[in-house]
Amino acid sequence: MSGLRPKIMGKAMALDGDKTTTGATCIATIETVTCFNKKALRVGDSTTKCPECGQTGVVVSGPQGFLNHGKLQAVHDSIVECGCPDGTNKVIAYSDPENAQSRSLTTQSPAFSTSSQNSSKSQFVSATASSLTDESKIADNILYEGVFVWTETHGSGHSFITIHKNNQVSLYSYGRYGTPGPLTLTGDGIMLYMTGEDAGKYIRYELYRITARVFKITDSDIHKTENYFQRLWKSGVIPKFPAGAGDLTIKNGRSIDIYDVTGNNCTTHIVKGLKQSGTKIFEETYTPIRTQYPIEREEAFTVPVSLQNYLDSKKQNLKKTRCY
Repeated sequence: MSGLRPKIMGKAMALDGDKTTTGATCIATIETVTCFNKKALRVGDSTTKCPECGQTGVVVSGPQGFLNHGKLQAVHDSIVECGCPDGTNKVIAYSDPENAQSRSLTTQSPAFSTSSQNSSKSQFVSATASSLTDESKIADNILYEGVFVWTETHGSGHSFITIHKNNQVSLYSYGRYGTPGPLTLTGDGIMLYMTGEDAGKYIRYELYRITARVFKITDSDIHKTENYFQRLWKSGVIPKFPAGAGDLTIKNGRSIDIYDVTGNNCTTHIVKGLKQSGTKIFEETYTPIRTQYPIEREEAFTVPVSLQNYLDSKKQNLKKTRCY
């Protein structure tokens, strides 16, 4: 192939037929975007079976903000998720012979470094480098200690929370993972609690396949937040999961209450937990024109998109929230 590939954030664009570091071959699916007569490779595209683990791989990372028909464009060093340890299988997309001889294997995407495959300690290494601003992206370092709210609006949307402490990530996600009720509006309310590699897989899916956003609630007390969600999870029971329930759900889920899409869902649980943590982010004060006396009120949310929009509007106040 002659010519240099386009570079995205300093990395060569990945194409159909590119190899991975374990020897698998990337399979691009888009028909309308090509480079050098090869289809562009995007997040969500698969690979052939990995020679190391024997499993089919999926491209799970790409530079944030570079969408190719709704999906992140894959580049050199994009992570491929298969049965190998996370971060060890990556796309090889050389832009020229010089790069081919001295390629970098540094990760540019969220990855969870563990001391062993079964270790629960993990480090969330971020995606793209930028200085911390009112509208910052995830920076190239560990997400330091704190409480983080994740929101995505794909379909009906979802929100969940992670707590980062001592290089360990605890993830809590509530939803109707169990048996649905009448009209699918209600059902078993399942709380998932994950750490280590399970949390890493869940976050990578939400961040790269669903393009979730993450907000750090800077005035939340880590211990109060964790105690609140731990009590909820421990109060639950292991339910009878329906056919088709995912492995992470079966392994980490407990039924804690009755899910109701109109008033007891992922978003309402997040808001309750944050209020218990001591944050003041949901407290608002306004002054009626007629009386001129300030009145305090509390914001309430029932759907992920409204919570995301509210947190997005608060990102200017960096004392309470930061948007990544």
